[in-house]
Amino acid sequence: MKAVKKDKTILIAVLIVEMLLILGAVPFLFVNRETYRLNATAFYNEGMEYDASSQSVFAKGGESSTISSVLFTLPRGAYRVRFRYRTDADQKNSVKIDAYTENYSPIKTNAVTLYSGLNETDYICYVTMKTDDVYVSVNSSGEGTLEILGVDLIRTNIYTREFIFTVILLSILFDALFILNMKGFFNKERKIIFIILTGCILISSAPLMTDYMILGSDYLYHLLRIEGVKDGILAGYFPVRIYPEWVYGHGYIDAVMYGNFLLYVPAVLRLVGFSVTTAYKAFIVFVNILTVFSSYICFKKIFKNNNAGILGAFLYTLMPYRMEVLYNLAMAGVYCAGIFFPIVLLGFYKIYTDDTKEESYKYNWIITSAGICGVLWNHVLSTEILAFFVFLFCLILIKRTFTLKRFIQLFTAFMVSLASSLWFIIPFLDNFLHQNLQIKNVSARTIQERGIFPVQFLMLFIKSDSNNTMYGAQGLENALDLTVGFALILGLFIFILTAADNDNRKSRYLKIGLLFAAFSMLSGWMCTLFFPWDYLRSLNGLFETLVSSLQYPTRLLLITSIFLVMVSLCAYMMLNQKEKTAGIFMYVMIGLTAVSSLHYTSETLDHQTPCRLYDVAEFGTGFTSGSEYIFNDIKDNYNQLLTYRNGTASGNVIMEEYSKNGLDVVVKCENQSGESGFVDLPMLYYVGYSAKDLDTGETMNCIFGDRCDIRVIIPDGYSGRFEVRYTGKGYWRAADLLSAFTITGTAIYLLLSKKKTGKKQRKK
Repeated sequence: MKAVKKDKTILIAVLIVEMLLILGAVPFLFVNRETYRLNATAFYNEGMEYDASSQSVFAKGGESSTISSVLFTLPRGAYRVRFRYRTDADQKNSVKIDAYTENYSPIKTNAVTLYSGLNETDYICYVTMKTDDVYVSVNSSGEGTLEILGVDLIRTNIYTREFIFTVILLSILFDALFILNMKGFFNKERKIIFIILTGCILISSAPLMTDYMILGSDYLYHLLRIEGVKDGILAGYFPVRIYPEWVYGHGYIDAVMYGNFLLYVPAVLRLVGFSVTTAYKAFIVFVNILTVFSSYICFKKIFKNNNAGILGAFLYTLMPYRMEVLYNLAMAGVYCAGIFFPIVLLGFYKIYTDDTKEESYKYNWIITSAGICGVLWNHVLSTEILAFFVFLFCLILIKRTFTLKRFIQLFTAFMVSLASSLWFIIPFLDNFLHQNLQIKNVSARTIQERGIFPVQFLMLFIKSDSNNTMYGAQGLENALDLTVGFALILGLFIFILTAADNDNRKSRYLKIGLLFAAFSMLSGWMCTLFFPWDYLRSLNGLFETLVSSLQYPTRLLLITSIFLVMVSLCAYMMLNQKEKTAGIFMYVMIGLTAVSSLHYTSETLDHQTPCRLYDVAEFGTGFTSGSEYIFNDIKDNYNQLLTYRNGTASGNVIMEEYSKNGLDVVVKCENQSGESGFVDLPMLYYVGYSAKDLDTGETMNCIFGDRCDIRVIIPDGYSGRFEVRYTGKGYWRAADLLSAFTITGTAIYLLLSKKKTGKKQRKK
């Protein structure tokens, strides 16, 4: 009792401290913020022209130059930088806030490109300490004209918001763990397990322990996706289906075609004010936490053994290919989907192996549905890979598949997954089927030469000094040695040895291990360049599309790894049953994966380019990776066609007013020419836009413009204001409601069922 009373006292004291920290910071959210303003004369020097009427200076044309402002002092803070300018040279000039410092610069920002279609920048510059000798540097290419009007640096309350958010988050985490400990949840065994799993999280997050990120292959692409979710939320979209600021403000439907379910987490951090690098790093840690605990819980439940859960968590989380996907390749969809693979595995395992007469059996479809939805909502390609192996699994176990209760579970899991995902599936199909996107025209792509050599399965480490994966053409010289890691292959070898020495041919773990060994060998073969991908692609149009969309056979390495983890755990359980060297096997396997992962950290940080980014404006919104969701007609030159610009009218239409806020455009125009005209708007014409007259409410006719943008037809005699905005489709909203109803209904069913089961158990 004394211990409990002491714990309560400590908790109350901690809560008071937390509240004082939060309440003490809140007033700083409303403190008046200084604006540091430099007018054009602050940039004036010899060789420049000063225009007194517009109070601006002109950079000297014909040659490149760097124009620096007068020096000034900035206190610590996060500043919104609004550099005002005019230029007719698009993406040729840039501006940067900097300081004359001998050592580590406290100014956290990079150069920001200037666009001819804009006249002001809007980005955040972070200053970590009071800094003298700060200046604004303008890099002029000498092409065209560049007129400097001035700059405002507006001090924001971002640092205060970050502090309050961090305190709240850490307080919730600490308080939850403390209360669980008070209630006796953390016995000695659980404390040890928690510490071990925390170690796994730290090892998997080791490459983040710098002040930068490495420039992974898709790193910038996923930063833009995160920023797109943030911008979509600010624009009032939910769920976010289009990124309004991407492709120079033309909007990009990446969110419709590529699930962004978990990207809302870093997007919230960006809304708070954290830099893009900090938000992404926190997201990776979050993903590692989810991966460790989802794999631990799932493998523990499958094998009903804590050590199996720990071993499975280490083998899966620290597997070399997953580490490569996290950092050097930066494939966010893959590592997010990877969180849910163990959940899908657990769901199907329980459906096929649990006693159908048990009361708990009827809930297994919920686990399976949750896993499938998690994969689909984050990565469509991973869903396709998963669907193939699930189908094969059900086919091999066809007798069990068509046992009535099991079939009902499988059918229910599929239907609930489908209904819960309609919010994503319907818009996806609508855009994929009805628009000529680049992703529909990749069937000419061959992938077999990107398959790995069998020797790569035996490699303990990944060499990270190259991203080349054209193994068929170049071999392994200066190539990226993608692998599941030697530890998992050792697990397969130990299983084979243990199986050969096993006298009980009806052993549960022997049968399970043999099944997953077969699956791992099949999927492993499919990862290699010896699997006939090119032949399959040549069979018909469907195979051509499916094979080409896979892009790389190595995408199958993640699911191969989970099969091999199952095989390794079966080996562990068989050794454990015979009281042999199960403990040694476990420690060796964990040691191998830990060493492999830490070596990967060293190798990656030694060879990969450091990348310090703070705001999306520093690298722009034109990058779309493979441009899969750009219209095929403009895929080759969209970066030139779709730069920032205002709406333009045909010669017979007079445009009197024009305003654009995200993907909401209002135009006032008139056409008295005797024939119809048009207004072209700087927004790509994806499915989901609506246009209407603001006075009459009548729908305006829209067609594709020359740039695949929105062209609004202005009939003869028209005079008024119309609005074009991204609203989606009515049946999309119906799908949203059906998905929400399904998810809510499932949650209510689970809660009521568990409550009912609890009452029955108490009566007994």
